[in-house]
Amino acid sequence: MPTILLIDNDRVFQKKLKQSFENLENEFFIALPGEEAIEKYEGYNPDLVLMNYAHCKETADIMFRDILEFDATAGIVSLLNDEVEDQVHQMYLKGARSTIKIPNELKTKKEVDMIMDQLFKICDGLKFDNCIGCWKTNKFISTIKLH
Repeated sequence: MPTILLIDNDRVFQKKLKQSFENLENEFFIALPGEEAIEKYEGYNPDLVLMNYAHCKETADIMFRDILEFDATAGIVSLLNDEVEDQVHQMYLKGARSTIKIPNELKTKKEVDMIMDQLFKICDGLKFDNCIGCWKTNKFISTIKLH
């Protein structure tokens, strides 16, 4: 069963995103930015990490460094809002495998669905079988039905 780690400090965002994964076969974990996120990564070794960069700015560099030192193939996807849109290139330099643009606040189910749709496109676009080194496993894509 694939594991997903969301690194975020916004309880509302955490709850809404976790609910979106409930109908998919996975284990979904949440960590606060910083040391807790690094410890949970090392403990669960998730297939996918969703890092809400807007809520992790102060510790993002350390988390990228420590996670990638522990596992160079970590599948980190940075969630970026309008305030950090110009940071896409920087996320790739830090080690993100992809980025997803998100609204500043998740107010509606439609906004959450938009994030999930982007995530499915990323997983499909990376073609797990042909992307050696991009993602640790192909377990995540195998359990998600693309729209």
